[in-house]
Amino acid sequence: MKNSFEGVSVFLATVEARGFTLAAKCLGLSGSAVAKTIGRIEHRLGVKLFNRMTRLNSLMEEGHLYYERCVRTLKELRACEYIWSADTLMSKVD
Repeated sequence: MKNSFEGVSVFLATVEARGFTLAAKCLGLSGSAVAKTIGRIEHRLGVKLFNRMTRLNSLMEEGHLYYERCVRTLKELRACEYIWSADTLMSKVD
């Protein structure tokens, strides 16, 4: 991975789709690409995020915590961008 944030969108999509296969379809990726991305995140973090079973992938406790933090962080980033763009717009009006 080029930076530590790559793959977060794949992780979020996997959680929200409740599985690797549907996430792959939604993202236009192969199931293998999604699984490898999740595997790289798990390796980087040193924890398992998903409990992988034959047709069922459920979040581990660490996965729930990571998901919650990622969602909160993205909301903060979006708010930051909104404020920045509003401030930029206001400075152009003045």
